[in-house]
Amino acid sequence: MGNKFNRRKILFRSRPRYNSIGYARQSANNEISVGDQVEKLENAGCIAVFQDVYSSSNKERPQLDAALSILRAGDKIVFTKLDRVFSNQRHCIDTLFNLQGKGIHVRKTYGTINTRIIGKYAQ
Repeated sequence: MGNKFNRRKILFRSRPRYNSIGYARQSANNEISVGDQVEKLENAGCIAVFQDVYSSSNKERPQLDAALSILRAGDKIVFTKLDRVFSNQRHCIDTLFNLQGKGIHVRKTYGTINTRIIGKYAQ
């Protein structure tokens, strides 16, 4: 005797909650304010914003590493500008590739990069 009320679609409240996490970096010379970045990221719907203050020549980004470590498939990391995150083009490409492989999406606040959209058109 089967249950005739089995749902094929997941109820909205039963779906996993996907998170948008922001990352902001201020250079050591204060060229771009971290406060402005945080405000833009919060306005973009980020539930948390991780912040670093490092020169672009410094490859260490401990708060970026922390942000990436808590993300899971379906989550999104949001940046204001790519130069606030990546030290060079290779670092950007490698990181985006690795995140995409884990099902983590990347978006800029101005929408010129949004990997959630890529998956819709890639098939």
